[in-house]
Amino acid sequence: MIPLLAETQLPAEFIRRYENLVPPATRDDFFAACTSPLRPALRVNSLKTTTSLFQKLAATHGWQLDPISWSPLGFQLSSEQTVTKSLEFFCGLAYLQEAASQIPPLVLDPQPGDWVLDMAAAPGSKTTQMAAMMKNQGLLLANDKDIKRISSLVFNLEKYGVTHSLISTVDANELGNRLTETFDKVLLDAPCSAEGAARKDTDYFKQWQPQKILTIANVQRSLLLSALKCCKVGGTIVYSTCTLAPEENEANVNWLLQNYGDSVKLADIDLSLPFSPGITQWQAQTFAASLTKTVRILPHQAEVEAFFVAKLVKTAALPGKDLTTPKPSLNPFEKYVRPKDRSHILALVQDRFGIDAATFAGFELTQIKESTWLKPTGWQNVANHVRIDRAGLPLGEIYHGHLRISYPFSLTYGHLATQNTIAITAAQANEYIHGRDIYLDPTQTQNATTGQIILTNAQKTLGRGLLQDQGKVKNQVKKAWVVF
Repeated sequence: MIPLLAETQLPAEFIRRYENLVPPATRDDFFAACTSPLRPALRVNSLKTTTSLFQKLAATHGWQLDPISWSPLGFQLSSEQTVTKSLEFFCGLAYLQEAASQIPPLVLDPQPGDWVLDMAAAPGSKTTQMAAMMKNQGLLLANDKDIKRISSLVFNLEKYGVTHSLISTVDANELGNRLTETFDKVLLDAPCSAEGAARKDTDYFKQWQPQKILTIANVQRSLLLSALKCCKVGGTIVYSTCTLAPEENEANVNWLLQNYGDSVKLADIDLSLPFSPGITQWQAQTFAASLTKTVRILPHQAEVEAFFVAKLVKTAALPGKDLTTPKPSLNPFEKYVRPKDRSHILALVQDRFGIDAATFAGFELTQIKESTWLKPTGWQNVANHVRIDRAGLPLGEIYHGHLRISYPFSLTYGHLATQNTIAITAAQANEYIHGRDIYLDPTQTQNATTGQIILTNAQKTLGRGLLQDQGKVKNQVKKAWVVF
């Protein structure tokens, strides 16, 4: 365990290493901020609500929301405790996301219709943010090789209404040769030494190991090259870390420019929060003058953890690209839904819930046994080169000619339902999200028939339920979603 200086709670080596990153006049503020507690923050999910509506809902709870001036959907909180137990959070109206974490997607600026790659996606904060910016239009590949983290990624994509995503668990170093020049935008929020995370982890500096920085930097360089290969000519790559180490930041970008400068250049970053330009000198190294276009967000400059962001534009194809990678095998049980069957399935949705079949015009439908899936157009172009663990959104299952919609589908599209939708009280909703059956008054069920229904409360969609006799609603919340 590394000893910490009593006056700063920082290792002496950390202070020596970074004291010249800031002017002497602000040095004390900088080091004090490195360990000061960070206010929690959230991002309103524009796929499901608006900031004005969310603020009205928040006011009913007495939450203190302070707008983040540079993030149009971001707010800082006094506490996250009550937010995570609320109906609003359960329904996916907001995502708890550190303020600095919201910066890389804002810099990348994905647009509706873009093809976007998130190379290290789990647990999905930036992925869901980009999906909202894309308005669920285009294609978004969320990759993370850590299989243990994929369940949280799936959960968040479903909860926050992301419909046009693919999930893969490929080593991101392989993506450059498998998906060469496939994406308009690429985000590499790289695994790093995470020195900025000390504001959230009081024990971080007890385990700080500066000797590992160069090892991490070499891993990041390989990922950065893969990101460049994946990007189309004229496309944009954003490289970001939550660390102070220049070896992982400016030095890596400088390496890319030195070795692949004929194919990539740095672009200006427009941010409306305080920041410092990237450095061009570190120890015995001198970096390209253009590194001042990169951005260092230091903890004393704003109410955020330390962050580094570089925005790169691919100007030409890389020589020697490999397009000979063999296709991995696809799921042998999966098949495309025939046009006649597609019309039948969407008619079942429309007949039960009144959701117009035209809503799903931009999707391909596939079936795996009884399960029907909505998949973004063009997904097969990616699946031909990379094993896809999950694509799109489960629509539901068909048994004996009857459709049972999935829970993610009901949460995502339930707000469009015009029939068999039931408004319930806050007390009933609270019971429901805790996994319990509820009983409704006859006046609540008069416009619904027994079978699957959509439950709502005060402009929030809680998802599906099963209406039975005597007003009983059998709970159909997925077990992983139940609030404890």
